[in-house]
Amino acid sequence: MSQKPDNTKIPGQGDQDLRALLDNYPGVAYRCLNDGDWTMMFISAGVHDLTGYRPDQLLAGHIEYNDIIHPDDREYVFLQVQGAIGKKQYYQLEYRVRTADGQEKWVWEQGCGVFNAEGELLMLEGFINDITERKQTEQQLALLVFALNHVHEATYLIDEHARFLYVNDEACRALGYSRGELQQMGIEDIDPGYSMELWEVHWNEIRNKGAISLETSHQRKDGHVFPVEISANYFEYDDREYNLALARDITTRKEQEARIQHLAYHDALTDLPNRNLSLDRLGHAMSYAKRHGQTLAILFLDLDNFKVINDTMGHPVGDELLRQVGGRLSGTLREQDTIGRVGGDEFLIFLPELSSAQDAAHVTEKILAALIAPFEVTGYSLHVTASVGISLYPRDASDVNTLVKYADTALYLAKDQGRNTFKFFSPELDQKIHDRLHMENDLRQAIKNNEFLLHYQPQFNLATGVMTGVEALLRWQHPVRGLIPPGDFIPLAEDIGRPYHSSGRVGVTHCRRPGTCLAGGRYLQHAYLYQYFPAPACTTRLSR
Repeated sequence: MSQKPDNTKIPGQGDQDLRALLDNYPGVAYRCLNDGDWTMMFISAGVHDLTGYRPDQLLAGHIEYNDIIHPDDREYVFLQVQGAIGKKQYYQLEYRVRTADGQEKWVWEQGCGVFNAEGELLMLEGFINDITERKQTEQQLALLVFALNHVHEATYLIDEHARFLYVNDEACRALGYSRGELQQMGIEDIDPGYSMELWEVHWNEIRNKGAISLETSHQRKDGHVFPVEISANYFEYDDREYNLALARDITTRKEQEARIQHLAYHDALTDLPNRNLSLDRLGHAMSYAKRHGQTLAILFLDLDNFKVINDTMGHPVGDELLRQVGGRLSGTLREQDTIGRVGGDEFLIFLPELSSAQDAAHVTEKILAALIAPFEVTGYSLHVTASVGISLYPRDASDVNTLVKYADTALYLAKDQGRNTFKFFSPELDQKIHDRLHMENDLRQAIKNNEFLLHYQPQFNLATGVMTGVEALLRWQHPVRGLIPPGDFIPLAEDIGRPYHSSGRVGVTHCRRPGTCLAGGRYLQHAYLYQYFPAPACTTRLSR
């Protein structure tokens, strides 16, 4: 620092122009002694605006400047000033003062020591400025930064070129970069699917709407990609445009949504596609087959006698068996095939990219063969077979529901012809099934309407020629079709359940008719009635 002569003129001793200049200075200009009180030799009028004290009060010693400095900052000020003048350097420092009315203000002071030719310190001189407003702004900014760094969402201040101007601590943690690294990057660097073309679209939308929300993905420094939800907010400051974006990691939410979506379209027991998903995929497969001129086979598979296993061994065993069956069937199919569980023990399978019906037959044979090996379930070795009905697209039908219905119709035939086999749908089969359904409905009504009759056939002793009894044969007197023999309806009655009470009523009614009794206490034997409709009074002792 250059030395100043000891005859330096002090403003106010003849130099009125300089004094007026310093009094108009918005801050405070001063000269003071380097004593503990900073006794003022000159101080400009600005001290009154800053502290509420007049210059004459400080010059007369009514108040010392050291008393105006905040008590907590006095030692700091003293040490900073002494350290600087000891090195003959300028000092710059910030500290607090207390005004005459008790307010607290922040000031910035810059000054230096004034030395004579011999290097002796004569005084201090400098300037003091009010920085309270700046300090408040800095404190508010510090509070804002502190708050942003405690927000759980990654926060980015982005300019109009998609570059990061500021990122908070959560952004650094989420992406694995330092703040310095991120502030040298932009959106394209953290979003693997982003482009400046897409940024222009989003930027225009933000500018027009003020705020938008969107979902995208961010990539960590280690390459891990995770889904995020972005809330982008537009604002302008100092003639520039900005975007304040908050990014929330939605990995957990996406996993939950995927789980819910999976449960909505998959069977909870086997994890196979359920009916809704199976039919949806079947629709897509049919469209593909139509475009490429291919055959598509729909297989409706039902396990044989599964109800017996489920009822006798319990539902846990039945459930585990279904899981294993689903797994084994899935392992048998090709990658492009689809299998779904559409009912209790029913599975829907469709086979795309086939050339002919024979291809479907080969795959079905492979499926049935896969079920031959026993299933080990909770200590039981279970053997199951299956029946399969097959319909073909486009040969049989051109819509999903009809194809599934026809495959189900063919399944009935497979069940009817011995099980553990497969049958293809045909129009004749469809008519046969319809006839069966009509007969089933009529049979239930026949039981209610007492439409069954007994025809009696005598029995003779071949050695003596004597009639020993009669055999009662059950017949169905249909109101439209006439007399129906038992061979046409007894098997159907077995399938839909045995009407015990009705059969008993038929037996009792006919056994008590006059003229149907044999002398000697012999018995009428109701062959079909006894075999297919067991009930009390099916074999009735006749009195004389």
